[in-house]
Amino acid sequence: MPISDEHLRALGRVTVNFSLLEFHLGWYVSILLGEDSGTGQIVNAQLSFKTQIDLLMSLARYKIKEQIVTEQLEDLIRRAKDIEDRRNQLVHSAWLLKEGAAEGVIRLKITARAKHGLKHTREEVRAANIDAFATEIQGLVGSFMLYRQVVQEQVAVPQLPKLF
Repeated sequence: MPISDEHLRALGRVTVNFSLLEFHLGWYVSILLGEDSGTGQIVNAQLSFKTQIDLLMSLARYKIKEQIVTEQLEDLIRRAKDIEDRRNQLVHSAWLLKEGAAEGVIRLKITARAKHGLKHTREEVRAANIDAFATEIQGLVGSFMLYRQVVQEQVAVPQLPKLF
């Protein structure tokens, strides 16, 4: 017996909404690079989520004129990092059936790190909780969409520093 369609739909929403988050982060990188959209897409296609965020914040600190705008963008980025960690826990787990569990579904995550060694994390997961997380991701995507114009208006074209 497979996990429920409700769980599968909720996990699908997490995946789709997270890909939209990555897409919008890429848009920010493209704007801050100051290049045409094709160049921005080429750069973003080569980046992991973590690297994309690092590049985005480096560009923002370099190009955005108002510190408050950069600070607000940093807050959105902090939320995106948290969401990525939580999304990775869901997506990179095994989903198992277990009698007596909430809705019969257990998430199993196996990790092995130098600090803790081998670790098994088991968690009963309700489809409604996964769905709520998908909605949270969607909300963050909306926040990034609303903030785009503010960032775009703030982008300065800095003079290159003199090296000699």
